[in-house]
Amino acid sequence: MGNTAVTPADKAVPAPAPAEREWSPSAVDQKDIQGLVVSAYPSMLFARTLLVQFVSKDTAVTTDAKGWITDITPRITYATGEVNPSINIAFSAAGLTAIKIDTEVLTTFSMPFQQGMTVATRSKFLGDVDGQDPSKWLWTDCATDVRGIHAQLMLFAKDRSTLDRLTATESASLARFGLSAPIDILQQVKLDANGMRREHFGFADGISQPILIDGSAIPVKDRKLHEIAVGEVVLGHTNTYGRPAPGPFVSSASPAASVLQDGMQAQMKDLGLNGTYLVTRQLKQDVAAFWQNMQAASAGLLDESGEAATAEWLAEKAIGRTQAGYMLQVDRQEEANPVPPGQIPPNEMAFFDSDPDGYGCPVTSHVRRANPRDGLSPDKDDKALMVQATNRHRIIRRGRIYGEPIAKPMIDDGVDRGLVFQCLNSEIDRQFEFVQHTWLLNRMFGGSYEQTDPLIGPKCPFSIPSRPVRQQPVLETYITAQGGGYFFVPSRSALQYFGSMK
Repeated sequence: MGNTAVTPADKAVPAPAPAEREWSPSAVDQKDIQGLVVSAYPSMLFARTLLVQFVSKDTAVTTDAKGWITDITPRITYATGEVNPSINIAFSAAGLTAIKIDTEVLTTFSMPFQQGMTVATRSKFLGDVDGQDPSKWLWTDCATDVRGIHAQLMLFAKDRSTLDRLTATESASLARFGLSAPIDILQQVKLDANGMRREHFGFADGISQPILIDGSAIPVKDRKLHEIAVGEVVLGHTNTYGRPAPGPFVSSASPAASVLQDGMQAQMKDLGLNGTYLVTRQLKQDVAAFWQNMQAASAGLLDESGEAATAEWLAEKAIGRTQAGYMLQVDRQEEANPVPPGQIPPNEMAFFDSDPDGYGCPVTSHVRRANPRDGLSPDKDDKALMVQATNRHRIIRRGRIYGEPIAKPMIDDGVDRGLVFQCLNSEIDRQFEFVQHTWLLNRMFGGSYEQTDPLIGPKCPFSIPSRPVRQQPVLETYITAQGGGYFFVPSRSALQYFGSMK
C-alpha cells in the first residue's frame, strides 16, 4: 500500500463530541433552522462573506430584493446536516426596511437590532470611539449611510475552487435581481501541525464554546461549566430564565403570515422562531505591532522562574493561554501532558480554586475577561452562582480570519489581515454587548484600575500578578474596527415570509 499524504484538512480539529444531554433540533426544526446556528462548518476551510446592498447607485437598474430572497431560500443550508458547499444569510434592520417590512413588525425585533451597531450612544458603549469611530469604517448597518449593508451572504466550501464557483453563481444571482455586494471578504481557516485553528497573532482559536442543552430539561444549578439553554441562542426556545427567548412577531391577519407558526400571543405569528441574532465586526489585526510591542514591553519583566521574560511569555499572559491553546496554570505545567493531535486542549478549568489571584492566568487577561467562569466569586459558596451568572452572557462564536498569515511576525509586510468576528446570541444587549462593555472594556474589572482588555482594548497598563510585587507593562492597540453591524438570521419560514410580503 502506497504512502498517503495527510493534508491540513485531514487533521482539522473535529467538533466536540456531543454531550449526553446536548440539544439536537427536532426533525421539523432541522429543516427550518439555518445550518450556521448549529455548526461552524469545521470541515469547510474556505469561506466568503458577501455584504449585500438592496439599492443601486444606477437609477436605471431595477432592484428586486424580495425576488432574490425567494430565489435563494431553497439554496440556503439548514440544520439537516453539513453539505459542501453551504450558504447562510442574515439581514440588518436596514435591509428589512428596504424590503418594506411593516413598521409595526420591525418594532417587535430587539432594540439593539433596530438601532444598529453604529448609533452614537452604542458606539461609545462598545468602545467604538477615537480611532475605532464608525465614521472611519468600510461598512456599517446604518440605513442612512451609503456604506450601509442590508444583508450578509455567507458562503462555505471545502476547497477554494468550489468556493469560487459558488461565489460566481451567487454573484450572478444578485446581479439578476439588480443587487450588488460592494464588500467581499475572503476567509480561510488556517490549521497548525496539530490541526488547530490559528488566528493571525499565532494563537489557537475557537477552543471555548458553550454547549447548547434543552433548557427545560436541566435546572441551571445542575449544569456544567459550559452548558447553556438553547434559548440563549435560538429564538423561541427556552432560555436560561425558563422562558421562550423573545423574538419578532407578526399579525396572523398578514397575508404572508400563513407560513409561520402561531406565536405566544393571541392573533400573532412567530417570525423569530428558530432564528437568531448575528453580531459581525470586521477587525484589522496589526501583527507586527503586536509582536514589536510584546518584545519592547517584556524588557525588564521576569517570568515565573525569575528569568528575563520573552515576548512570547508576555503575549501568552495577555491572552491567558499558550499559543497552542492551553489555559495558563500557576505551576506553568499546562503543556506537560499534551493532547493528541486533532484534540482540543482541556477547557474545563475553573479559576476560583486553581488560580484565584491570577498568578497563572492573569485576572485581566483576554480569556478571563471574555469568560470569567467562577473567577469573580467573592467566596467558595458562590462559585456555582457565579458560573450561573456568567453563563447568562455567553455567546457562540463563528468568526474566521481573512488575509494571508504573516511570514515574519516582527516585520510589517503591509498586507491587510484580520478577523471577521461573528457571534450568535438571542439577546444582543444581555450577551454580546454585556461581554464587550462590562467585561472586556471595563476599566475596573476584577479589582483592576484603569485597565481594559489587553488584546482588543486601547493602550493601557496590564497587571501581571507576580511575587514579591506585580508587574505592569503598558500594552498598545493592535486591532482596529473596519466595519460592523447587527443582523437577524431568519428561519426558512421567516425567509419565505420575507419573500412573499406584499
